Amino acid sequence: MRALLAVREPKVLVNLGAWSIGRKMPASAFPLSRSHSYQVGASWHWCVADARAKGQEFKILIAFNAGKFDYRAWLSLRYGNDYALLARLEHHRSHKGWHIHCKRGPCDGLVRGVVKEPLDRDRSRTCGAAPFEVGHHDALKLAFRSFNVSGESQFSEGELHL
Repeated sequence: MRALLAVREPKVLVNLGAWSIGRKMPASAFPLSRSHSYQVGASWHWCVADARAKGQEFKILIAFNAGKFDYRAWLSLRYGNDYALLARLEHHRSHKGWHIHCKRGPCDGLVRGVVKEPLDRDRSRTCGAAPFEVGHHDALKLAFRSFNVSGESQFSEGELHL
């Protein structure tokens, strides 16, 4: 399956972690491989969600720093103990507003354990100049809508209701 199709594939939310505020993210929260992970600092609000689609497991990092107008929603696909990062929905000052980066090519050919592949550029698209007004609920809705995850009606402010 191609990376863009995996991003668009309908996914079901299996687990939604609690929001963490005021503490640095542990390396185990969003692993990329056995020896590499991605972490955000203590000034960020962050949570991690797990989703499934057609037997595949996905991990989603949702993080924002309202003071810096920064937002990240990253979708990764599990391959054994490693993850391939498929797409990144972001907002930060170094770009003009909301934008998304998406890997190119088949998922099996993606480099695992890294955010950016050194020899391949991600497909990037500007999503518009909507104002940055993000809270916990908005952050989840943006990520789930962008990565086609159903189950957003089952949560309220970081809690999953089954």
